[in-house]
Amino acid sequence: MFCDMEGFTQLSERLGPEDAYAIMDQVYEILIHKVHDYEGTVNEMTGDHPGSEQLLQNVKPPSL
Repeated sequence: MFCDMEGFTQLSERLGPEDAYAIMDQVYEILIHKVHDYEGTVNEMTGDHPGSEQLLQNVKPPSL
């Protein structure tokens, strides 16, 4: 899964680090819960800068 939050760099510069991280924590929570909704597991979260994060995950294939 890849999430690129358009305009987040500019927003984080205006908000400051504490508020920017608080927003990212909320975003991570939403994304992680969505992975779990599909019985997936988040293995790793990586990114080259705030607002551009990748969740490396395993998702169980749907039953046929």
